[in-house]
Amino acid sequence: MSFRPFGVVCLFSLALGCGSEEPPQWKEWRDKFVLKACPEAPITIAEAITRAPDDEIAVIAQIGSGKGDTFDNTVASFLISEAPDKDHMGKPEHDEDCPFCKLRLANAPTVAVGFETAQGKPIPVDARKLFGIKKGDVVVVKGKATYEEANKMLSFRASGMHVVGR
Repeated sequence: MSFRPFGVVCLFSLALGCGSEEPPQWKEWRDKFVLKACPEAPITIAEAITRAPDDEIAVIAQIGSGKGDTFDNTVASFLISEAPDKDHMGKPEHDEDCPFCKLRLANAPTVAVGFETAQGKPIPVDARKLFGIKKGDVVVVKGKATYEEANKMLSFRASGMHVVGR
């Protein structure tokens, strides 16, 4: 009888349930946070900075920032920046190397978006995997924000998110 390592690995994988299934908690989080409809009248990040910290607001923004890594691969959080101006972005000569957009992004405040469990802990899943998002997506994020003037940073505790164009 010959040893068949491939067969042993396959049987072992089946026994452990190794597959593409994800934990059921992920669906619960998606159902809770992914908004099917876009919240009405979202505001800009600049407007959000002026709002009281207890206000529930909806902000339209683009995933990505000129500062640091966009995603944290251990929790459902990411950085956002002001959404691109549709008129500017729509020009045929516009591309990802636009100096106007790069300057605007470099001078924009840092905005951190985080999603929490019912217990108030960060959701322990990369937002890209959980929500199917990527850098450059335009989103409307709903929740409560606080602004730290000293760090020029807006922190957003999200209660929902809609990906524009989906």
